[in-house]
Amino acid sequence: MASVFLSYRQGDAPHTQRVRELALKLRAAGLTVTHDGLHNEEQWHMGGPPEGWLNWSYAQIDANDKVLLIGSASYYQVYEDKAPPGVGVGAAIEARRIFQKLAKAKGQNPRFRLVVLALGDDTGIPDHLDDYHRFKPNDLPTDFAALVTWLKAPVAGAAPTPALPTPTAPTSATTSASFPAAPVTVDRQDFVDCRRAFEAFEQMLVAGAPKRILLLEGHGNHGKSKLLNLLFHHTRSLLGSTSVARVELKEPTPSPDMLLRDIARSLHLPLPVGGNSSDQTHALLDACRDRPVVVFIDVYDDHIVANPEYSYWVNLFLSHTLDDSNLRCVVAGRRAPARDAQPWEVYAVHTPCDAMQDKDAVLEYARKHGYSGPPEGIETLRTVFLRRRQKGSDQMNCKVLFEEIRDLCPVGTTLS
Repeated sequence: MASVFLSYRQGDAPHTQRVRELALKLRAAGLTVTHDGLHNEEQWHMGGPPEGWLNWSYAQIDANDKVLLIGSASYYQVYEDKAPPGVGVGAAIEARRIFQKLAKAKGQNPRFRLVVLALGDDTGIPDHLDDYHRFKPNDLPTDFAALVTWLKAPVAGAAPTPALPTPTAPTSATTSASFPAAPVTVDRQDFVDCRRAFEAFEQMLVAGAPKRILLLEGHGNHGKSKLLNLLFHHTRSLLGSTSVARVELKEPTPSPDMLLRDIARSLHLPLPVGGNSSDQTHALLDACRDRPVVVFIDVYDDHIVANPEYSYWVNLFLSHTLDDSNLRCVVAGRRAPARDAQPWEVYAVHTPCDAMQDKDAVLEYARKHGYSGPPEGIETLRTVFLRRRQKGSDQMNCKVLFEEIRDLCPVGTTLS
């Protein structure tokens, strides 16, 4: 059954009602129709999508076979980025994705069509949309039937979408691992502070753990990636290599498809074919429910937060922990995934990764490296770093602070 998404800008009550009526008529014609208002009533109990409206809106452009752009003056403003800031944000993110798709296809347009529901709504159509066929199902008696015919037709030039296969079941060797019944201590090595992160991680790697997600957030060069590597290798030694996967979101960030391929390879599973990235992600995670899996995602920084495609993809993994008691996720970066109103929030532990804030931990580090002077000497140095960092200096980070302490405090000397 063909799936259809209605992209529109909510305006006055009559326009919103006309869009809703079109969605219901298309459903009655045998189509699977995605309409924000109907979905909110039928699936989310008026609470909105669990991944947030922006992520959901962005994903619908790729998730459906066809997309209908419901014309209106306000929609055209949003489409051409002429609307005031904060107006029609959901429609704007949909329009941006549609524009990207058309530009990449060099104007070839098998999936998107404009629909005009009222007199005057075909005025001001953006130039690069104006040349494509448009439907007027409320004005022309034959246009609704023509619209249904077009929506049910296969996408021109697209191969039939194969069913998602069930990935090959893991062998008994890969399914023998399980989470331990009690926490196993991770070797802290030479880490300064991070006590809360280590303890949260140790509690998470336990069968039936109440927390399944660890979010590590902090400034750059404060040891997050080093910590993630340590936790990654500990998990491999505890559960085996086929239960652990790690990806980095560094710029230029690989596509979600490439990231998913790396995860599948780490878990010794074939990458599901067919469907979009969301379908493949769910299929892959479903295929390894019978064994413990820990996914490490590094470099969750501002460029990921600003890109709904990637933040949505990460949210898929976090959301999967709701129904999979064998899945754990660790996300590290300068930012943390937004967790307010997310259903997975109850499973998450958010831990700052910033040893510079802990004066006792910094002093302890100095003592271990030979400092024998008064605590005030180290505290003054730490305070200077914090103040300069607050003024925007990226060089004032934990790594540089600890290097300076080591240079100034060789064994047997004091810092005056």
